[in-house]
Amino acid sequence: MDDRYALIQQSFLSEMGDVMPDVLAWWDARAGGDPDRPNGFERRWPAGPVAHPRVLDVVRRHWLRVDDLNLENERPPAPRPDSADEANWGASPPPGTRAYIHPADLLIQDLERIEPDLFEIMAGLVFVPVGADPDGEAS
Repeated sequence: MDDRYALIQQSFLSEMGDVMPDVLAWWDARAGGDPDRPNGFERRWPAGPVAHPRVLDVVRRHWLRVDDLNLENERPPAPRPDSADEANWGASPPPGTRAYIHPADLLIQDLERIEPDLFEIMAGLVFVPVGADPDGEAS
């Protein structure tokens, strides 16, 4: 994995570590605790603590960072000014030289292996907390 993706993931995990204790305390103070008989609060928040605005903020900001890095990696590299060799002009780079990671894989699915407790919470995220502008760009 490109080190830049790893840094985004580390930042995500750090921020989630900061917000989760308060979010889980908020959830535990209100939830009934019986998954077979949800109380009114749990029916209002069916996704669980992952739907808390502070969690969604962390996910959204990091999702956009992954998206921006993916877009950056899609751009062809700028030509080097010292390169006089035009033999490769217009040629695509070899496969596998550009990185792309789906934000959900980096921020949610990878957690199953590296942070199983957080994955259990994040698996309840059933929507992408990112919109798109009229040009289809994430916003």
